[in-house]
Amino acid sequence: MCYPFKEQKFDKRQEDSIMKGYAVESGYMGYVDGVYMLFASEMDYEDYIAD
Repeated sequence: MCYPFKEQKFDKRQEDSIMKGYAVESGYMGYVDGVYMLFASEMDYEDYIAD
């Protein structure tokens, strides 16, 4: 089951960095450096982007 594309702003270190991703059956597909990577959850993706 796929969910609609989700885009949100996340300002921690980089100004105007944009998080993109969507939930999938096996976790969360997050957009990183031009490709989608699978994360265990959206929270893991947010942590990865923040670091």
